[in-house]
Amino acid sequence: MLVFLLGLSACDTEEEEVDLHINGGDVVIELGVEYVDQGAEALTSSGESLNVDANHNVNTDQVGTYEVIYTTEFNDTILRWTRLVEVIDPELEAES
Repeated sequence: MLVFLLGLSACDTEEEEVDLHINGGDVVIELGVEYVDQGAEALTSSGESLNVDANHNVNTDQVGTYEVIYTTEFNDTILRWTRLVEVIDPELEAES
């Protein structure tokens, strides 16, 4: 689980934070298995739920490390964080 806290100042009020939570953390998946993203959540310290967009190019037919990029906007600032998805070939892993 990856959790980040980011302090952002709001006008003349006290500082508000955003809690960014990637559900499930980084992923290791076998070649050819369908990748289903577990999503992410963003909440302000006052309890406001923020919309989170996800974008990725995970190709489970190709061994490699891929990124899922999550973004949300808060107080005119775009926040971005990343989940890593590693696609492995179990046959190659067994040989090493």
